[in-house]
Amino acid sequence: MWAVTNRTVTALRKPAHTHRHSISRILWRGIYSTIAALMLTSLTIPIPVSGAPPFAGLSPLPGPKAFDAQSIEDFYTYDNRRPLDPSIVMLDSSEWYQHYDLQYQSEGDTVYSHYFVPVLPRNAGSPAIIGLHGMFSDSEQQFWMLAEFVAKRGIAGLAPSLPYHHRRSKGVQLFSGQKFIVDTPQSIRNNIRRAVIDMRRALDWLSDRPEIDSQTITMAGASLGGIVASLAYKMEPRFRTAVFVMAGCGVSGIAQNSEHVLVTAFREITKTKVLNLQDIVETLQPVDPINVPDLYPRPVLMINGTKDTIMPPSESVKLLRSLGQAQQVWADSSHYFPAYAAAYLLASFLAEHMPESYGIPAPGSVLQVQPGWRFVEAVQPMVPGEDRLWVDVEAQAPSAGASSAHRVGVPMVNKVVPVIAVSADTFRAAGADLLKLPAFIHVMASDSLFDFAAACAYASALGLGHEPLLYYLAPSASFAGASSVPVSTAWERYTLMEFSAAHVELTRPATAALVLPAASTASVTSWPSPLDLCASSSTYSSASAAAAALAARIQWDKLKTLEHFEKAPNEWPSWSAGPPDINDDAGSIQ
Repeated sequence: MWAVTNRTVTALRKPAHTHRHSISRILWRGIYSTIAALMLTSLTIPIPVSGAPPFAGLSPLPGPKAFDAQSIEDFYTYDNRRPLDPSIVMLDSSEWYQHYDLQYQSEGDTVYSHYFVPVLPRNAGSPAIIGLHGMFSDSEQQFWMLAEFVAKRGIAGLAPSLPYHHRRSKGVQLFSGQKFIVDTPQSIRNNIRRAVIDMRRALDWLSDRPEIDSQTITMAGASLGGIVASLAYKMEPRFRTAVFVMAGCGVSGIAQNSEHVLVTAFREITKTKVLNLQDIVETLQPVDPINVPDLYPRPVLMINGTKDTIMPPSESVKLLRSLGQAQQVWADSSHYFPAYAAAYLLASFLAEHMPESYGIPAPGSVLQVQPGWRFVEAVQPMVPGEDRLWVDVEAQAPSAGASSAHRVGVPMVNKVVPVIAVSADTFRAAGADLLKLPAFIHVMASDSLFDFAAACAYASALGLGHEPLLYYLAPSASFAGASSVPVSTAWERYTLMEFSAAHVELTRPATAALVLPAASTASVTSWPSPLDLCASSSTYSSASAAAAALAARIQWDKLKTLEHFEKAPNEWPSWSAGPPDINDDAGSIQ
């Protein structure tokens, strides 16, 4: 930076060179924009995996700097007595949560957030999670999918915007978050510090809310949001747990190993000696999570991809090793980890470490759906090589005193997919074919109306957005009394039914007598058949033939990509035991 200062002084003495200095300043700011890659986590530019080794022309970079607790506390100190001046306005609501726009003050700046509050109160207050989006996010809705998912399970979600993103933009920006990184290393360091303080102020606000249990607040983040979240978690003993998705640490390691296009450009610039990489790394040391001690070890879940070329796996392992009670889950995915699986892992982790939120011991995530369903979800261990996350779902109707054991296969994709509901018997007949399809596979205990109604209620709560939302495949004999299929031949045939989102919603009032107290449904004189409720149906000679018809309807190339994943690679990854070159000594990796 002294070189820039000296040139500035020289320019003041020689007015004829002012134009040249302006160009130089623009060039320097352009160069500094690549520094973002050092702390980068969720740029929307997919980078193909390269077989080339890390750039070997760089001189060895300074290793992690161990800050003592007091110095790092001083760096992140803030005045929690300053007024937050919150402003909260309801935007919309659903049967599970109320959605608010929240604004509060932090370090002289307004932080814009979205707040999802469960509508079902708890005696001790609801647990809560603060979730951060990634770098260059162009929409405040990027974290909403996860916030809505946990809010439906009784956990409040707060999604703030990082500095210079969304409504926090200041001045003219070419892209959201530009000013967070297009600046000097000192300013980048200060921006990250500000983001950490913003999260601590969010914690201040949540801790005083009457609907929140202040002892059960989690810090979470994806990508760059995961780096900021890890810093906030280490600085704040008030957080109960933390979840970091596709995050890591180690500025020098990212600079040397990341294959992101900006990092590659940055390495090329260092060849010209224009920048002193060692000085930049030194400046950013206080905002590198590897340098911040984990003074208050608490449970942490890390979710990472072995093929992540933006956040190299080696840097994710460094973050793991810097934590006192962390576990790490791997998939052979890119930087765009499968969102459905991440949501279930997140909710399961929160339930596991907040037992008083659901009862002791914790049964798992709990999802309640009108008119009287209660679904208890238990995520099963991930198996390397499998491309689904399996979740045991206990479908309960407490008022009716009935329950049934279901199983849901969550696809490891970032596509808008439907649900396929089948009984355990049908799954045994056609499971191999069904598992090839990009869809939720909902395996019911039987083809009873109770199990079918439970599957419809669960599909409705998932809110996947696919049309049709639900396919139901069952032996035609199950509906012989309500269809034109002769009883004598029905046993060897299968019926495939389609249910739009609207038709799925109709099943809830139509089957309410199954889950409500008998006194409230005394007037019900007949039970509807799934055939009476579906949008359309067709019959096939075998379960395999029906599965083939499903394959023709659910085609990968015709599925929409999830919102905010538009530039993600077109992939369907599997679970992994971790990168082979680091797994042997990577610590507590699952």
